[in-house]
Amino acid sequence: MKNVRNLLIATTFLAASSVAFAQSTSSGTVVVTPGASTTTTTTTTPGATSTPGLANPTAGATPKMDASGSAGASASGSAGASTSNDPFVQKRSSDKASKDEYKAEKKAAKTKMKEEKREAKAEMKAEKKASTAARNEALATPTK
Repeated sequence: MKNVRNLLIATTFLAASSVAFAQSTSSGTVVVTPGASTTTTTTTTPGATSTPGLANPTAGATPKMDASGSAGASASGSAGASTSNDPFVQKRSSDKASKDEYKAEKKAAKTKMKEEKREAKAEMKAEKKASTAARNEALATPTK
């Protein structure tokens, strides 16, 4: 229990000191938007008031949506998801590509399986019909 308490105290101290250090080292504020690969740096003048948590108080609280539908600001207007340097975006796009490939393979296999099942069913019906005809013919002939 003492180790857990010491660990919590240490992490709290570390978090508080890093926040205090980040606030006192520069007059600029770095804003990182989730899902975006670019960061925006804005400088504030001493004595200027700003909303806590927002680097630019005139900017809306909602992030801009780009052409792919993901949130994030892009410097050149519209940046495709495949050209992003963000490893999470790259992973998401590669996962989507592999998922689409898997779905296409699964659909082709399912179509092939349905065709084979249809052929097997037709063959089974033909065999059953021939067997029924042979049985009926055998029953129709009198045995002496």
